[in-house]
Amino acid sequence: MRIVIIALLALTSFNLVVIKSVNSQDNFYPGSIVNLDGDTIAGYVEYLEWRFSPEKILFKIEPDSQPVIYNPKDIQAFQVLNFKYVSKQVDVTYMPRTSTKASFNSNPKPENSRRFLLLLLESYISLYQLLDNKDIEHYYVETAEGYVHELIYFKYYVTVDEKKLLNTNQKYIGQLIYYLKGCENFRIKIEKSSYSAPDLMKLFNNYNKCIGKQVFYDSGILFCQCQSVVDIFSHEAGC
Repeated sequence: MRIVIIALLALTSFNLVVIKSVNSQDNFYPGSIVNLDGDTIAGYVEYLEWRFSPEKILFKIEPDSQPVIYNPKDIQAFQVLNFKYVSKQVDVTYMPRTSTKASFNSNPKPENSRRFLLLLLESYISLYQLLDNKDIEHYYVETAEGYVHELIYFKYYVTVDEKKLLNTNQKYIGQLIYYLKGCENFRIKIEKSSYSAPDLMKLFNNYNKCIGKQVFYDSGILFCQCQSVVDIFSHEAGC
């Protein structure tokens, strides 16, 4: 069973049934897009319980209107249910995390493209996630100046005395020490944080509060064994 990220939503199981009854034929849920002019347009977004970060979405203003396809170059952001995605031009580096997928490439080259990133936490220093089509999680830090940087973590092999050894590149720790400055004794917390949504969200939350900055959006991410959007609202699913 694949672990998927589920956002904590304020809706109840009953609310979901009401929404689903209106849109069950095509999986559209109330949501919105932000166009290139910065205007927020309310409507309905097709939610497909994405296994990977979506490369495009379908959006319509009315339940019975014709849907329009939008990709990251067409809009600034979109929201559906409690998921917020923002369009960003970013590096995406293939970073295997297991010994079976690791190679001898210790310096993988990133591909630069515009992608929809899942917003995990928005504040003075913000955090995003991308799940690529190889089922690998990527995390991104956005600075106060608006620059978005990929946090690096991967495994690779080296040969030492004719033996094949598995190494780990934890560059993200050094990156976070550089970006999360000005908070006393924070380096220890960074060094103890794993490359995971729960740890990084807790770290970014604590940092922004430590420097006296407001957290504008916190997705309240949980890792649940949920199989569908219905499970998000089901008390029995434990999500």
